This record gives sequence, C-alpha cells and structure tokens, in this order.
Amino acid sequence: MTYKMKVLVKYPSHFRFPWTSVLSIFGAQGKLEEACSLFRLMKRDEVGPTAVTLQKLALASQKSTCPPETVVECLEGVLDQLKDYERNAMISGPIYNRLIRAYGKLNDFDNSLRIFESIDRMNAQILSSMLFVCSAVTPVRWQDAIIILHTSDIVAGAAGRGKIEYSALSYAVIACSKENQWKVRALSLFGYKNMSTLFSAVSIHEFNRRA
Repeated sequence: MTYKMKVLVKYPSHFRFPWTSVLSIFGAQGKLEEACSLFRLMKRDEVGPTAVTLQKLALASQKSTCPPETVVECLEGVLDQLKDYERNAMISGPIYNRLIRAYGKLNDFDNSLRIFESIDRMNAQILSSMLFVCSAVTPVRWQDAIIILHTSDIVAGAAGRGKIEYSALSYAVIACSKENQWKVRALSLFGYKNMSTLFSAVSIHEFNRRA
C-alpha cells in the first residue's frame, strides 16, 4: 500500500473525505490502480460517485501506462460496484467510453459491443468510441459500423436520421473506407442528409492515409 493510500485509510471518519480531489491527483498522474482502490474505499463508505468523480477515474485510465488488460480489469471492477441508477452515460459515461476503447485495443469487438449495448441513456462520445472500435479492430467491422450509425440518433436536439456527431460519422466512414465499401455502401445505408460533412470525413481519412 502506498503512503497516500495509508493516509486515506486512516482519515478520520467524522470528517468528510475529499474523494474527488484525491482522485483528481491520481487521474493527473495516471495512477489507475490507486484510483480504483480509492474508488472501492469510497463505495465501501457508501459514498455515491458523481460524474466528475468518474471523469477523474477515467482520466487515470487514459494516462495510465498499464497494459490494456489491466485497464479492462480495473474499469470492469468499477462498473461492478455501480448501482443501477449510476449505470448511465450521464454519470458513468467517461468509464464506459474508456472501457469500450480499451477492449478495442485488445481487438475485442464483442466485449466493446457488450458494454455499448448495456448503457442506459447513450451520448455522442460513447457512440464515437464504439464506431472507433469498428474502424480499429481486425477485421474491420464496417457492416456493424453502418448498422450502429444507422440506428443511432443521439445528438441533443437532433431529429430524424442522419443528424449525428461529426467524429462518430468519421469513424464509420473510415471503417467502410478501409474495406473500399464507402462508395457503394455508406452513401446508401447511412441515409445521411448532410453529404458535405460525409465527404469531408472521407477526405480527411484519405489525406491521413496518404500522408
């Protein structure tokens, strides 16, 4: 146990512990395992996490030098400790976001999709992460990317098919482009109304590919 964690365990119970402040320190330093240990202590004391708390924990996973297997294990442990009302994108979105991408780094599309489909009240960042995985795994999951994008309309205030976040669209187009499918499939299946944005996404991918 590190010195910092010893201090936490001995912290007087009659004082309100600054959980988020300490998690911020661990997050900035990429101390994922320490952050997860602190989170377990927090839940043990029946303190409910806020969106900011989990954002700091997610930052620790993002900056961590731990292998993806360790990141997955730690973040799955965090999700296991959440109560039902905490399992939504508004509170736990940053954890879902990092976990989906961590599974993607392990080329584990199925578990990324499992996490994605388990989320209540989706947000645009999580959709982007799932479509990133579709474009990054081997083999590329371009068909799944089309289905996920085609059935998602989660941008606040958007109405109707085709109004989706730019980065999410870009990842879906990249997945199709990697398999030379975007010309035949993407335009017909996305049902995308803002075609200039779609072509812009394709152009960015083509530029990066040739650079």
